[in-house]
Amino acid sequence: EPPPSPPAVYRTPTPPPVVYRAPTPPPVVYQAPPQQVVYQQSPSVNDRCYAHGEKLRTVLKDRTVEFPIRTEETMNMKEMDVQILGPTTRALPSLEKDADTTANVRFVPTETGRFDTTVKYYGKEAEGSPFSFQVVDPNSIVPVYPPMDASRCISCTVDQPCKVTMDTSQAGSGRLGTKVTDPAGVSIPTDMVQDNNFEFTPRMEGRHPISLDWDGADLAPIYCDARDGRG
Repeated sequence: EPPPSPPAVYRTPTPPPVVYRAPTPPPVVYQAPPQQVVYQQSPSVNDRCYAHGEKLRTVLKDRTVEFPIRTEETMNMKEMDVQILGPTTRALPSLEKDADTTANVRFVPTETGRFDTTVKYYGKEAEGSPFSFQVVDPNSIVPVYPPMDASRCISCTVDQPCKVTMDTSQAGSGRLGTKVTDPAGVSIPTDMVQDNNFEFTPRMEGRHPISLDWDGADLAPIYCDARDGRG
């Protein structure tokens, strides 16, 4: 008989070796340090440009009006913008450089009423802007009593109070100022009875000049011919 076969031996397969794989590190991204961005803003113009229109409270129609503009540095005329708007019209100002840092604005208003003015330099409002002023017609402020003749003269009596009433209805807001002198050039006391009425007493015969102003703006004068009432 053939010899018996050796017993079968089962051998488990040898597992593959365990290989430890380290996690793949994320890619290194170089980030440059943030740069500080500096924006160059346009210079503040308000503290470098000044519009001096504070004295223009009342001005006269059809007469040249002027006010100055000043800058702290050399003025760039191309960047100066002046707008003057009346009730229904736009004034056409001229800008004339007076010195390296100053210029004068000149214009002639052709209507009465309120005018609004803006001054901008490099697109920004100047110091003192905007401002407003009143335009009055100097020929519209005239006496209504006593009546005035073609030579702008009224008649009064020596040593009698002369009460004069003025028509200021077309002048806008303001205050009437008067000064009366006698033919010898001596000032005569004048009393303002109301806003548009004044009174004085002539003491001699002859023509008495009466100076008028409206809110400080000189008007055309009128005259009073004083006559002796005893004759």
